[in-house]
Amino acid sequence: MRRSNPEIFARYYDQIYLKRKDYESESKVVERIIRQFEKKPSKTLLDVGCGTGEHLKYLSQSFQCKGIDLSTEMIKTARAKVADAEFETADMIDFNLDEKFDVIMCLFSSIGYVQTFKNLVRTLTNFLNHLNNEGLTLIVP
Repeated sequence: MRRSNPEIFARYYDQIYLKRKDYESESKVVERIIRQFEKKPSKTLLDVGCGTGEHLKYLSQSFQCKGIDLSTEMIKTARAKVADAEFETADMIDFNLDEKFDVIMCLFSSIGYVQTFKNLVRTLTNFLNHLNNEGLTLIVP
């Protein structure tokens, strides 16, 4: 099964979703969930499939954030709008950042881009490999 080209979406992503989504409110909900379920205070957060960085614009006020996305254009946009976070172009299935995080989140159905059960297992294993002990993973399917 062939995965879609993420560069096509980058040009129109903010034009569509900034009108439909309340990223600030969603980010507050995400932080409340993290605070409710964390076993120790969370400081570092990885946003997998971060798109143009809108959630990190708000979450970077409470966490040391990093975002990854398959699209170099999305990452370019995210870097321009969120100075308080780091960004890398990477595939959620097999990224290797050589660091671990207190929280890994994958929002807005981004997990669906892995497309197969085999890739889902690889992705979730990869999340686990990048998660600190007693860390938290938040996935919105």
